[in-house]
Amino acid sequence: MTASLQDMAKSFAAIGEGKLLTPESHKVQIAPVSRISPNTSFALGLAVQNTWILQNPSFAGYEGTVAYLPSKKIAIATVATQGPGSTTPNASTNVLVSIANHLAPDRPLSVL
Repeated sequence: MTASLQDMAKSFAAIGEGKLLTPESHKVQIAPVSRISPNTSFALGLAVQNTWILQNPSFAGYEGTVAYLPSKKIAIATVATQGPGSTTPNASTNVLVSIANHLAPDRPLSVL
């Protein structure tokens, strides 16, 4: 519930690199469970888009998005607060997508 952006990025890099599971379990974790486009799928608790591994939880107006690109070892974490009752989609994802597309234009992201 409480972490710095740096801690969020480090933690998600460990997830993206498979450091928290056996290699076999990590393959299962990021394997497509349902495909929503040719380059985007939902895996076990994660989204995978254009080889980026992502999560974008939001609850009661508090939002965060984390992403990791294994091929370039890029980890990004963003947060946004819109307040309870907000109907706006997760704004932290928009910020993360902009940063990701600047850092890795050859692996573009779009909003999930």
